[in-house]
Amino acid sequence: MKDCCMMKDGKMMVMKNGKTMPMKKDMTMENGTMVVTTGECTMTDGKKMMMKEGDCMEMSGEMCSDKTKKGMMKKDKMVMTYACPMHPEVTSDKPGKCSKCGMDLTKSKKEQMQMEVMKIYTCPMHPEVTSDKPGKCSKCGMDMAKKN
Repeated sequence: MKDCCMMKDGKMMVMKNGKTMPMKKDMTMENGTMVVTTGECTMTDGKKMMMKEGDCMEMSGEMCSDKTKKGMMKKDKMVMTYACPMHPEVTSDKPGKCSKCGMDLTKSKKEQMQMEVMKIYTCPMHPEVTSDKPGKCSKCGMDMAKKN
């Protein structure tokens, strides 16, 4: 996996040596392109563009291919665990119904505790899409809402 910076869950991220972390300072790519923490890029010819959800720029200054982007998004996606309140052994990575009793699956106790400690934002339409900062849902573009 090549080192790059990308827009993920409404925030700029940097991938270095296989590790993904929030982009904390502006960067200059090898070709002179400037990328700022808001996702705004200034090319060497002075043209500006705004990185959109899923956009990825290699350290060379070239935009990543769709194949590369998809691999990175899957690897770094935050996964929630949902479980049945009556049958905790029935779990899923997305909301749904228990296969034994039909009850709604809820976030596991671990996930609930984590959300209480951390500031977690989620999409009202896609609760499996989460972020630690406000932004837009990567599936539908709605504003992420803070979970209590």
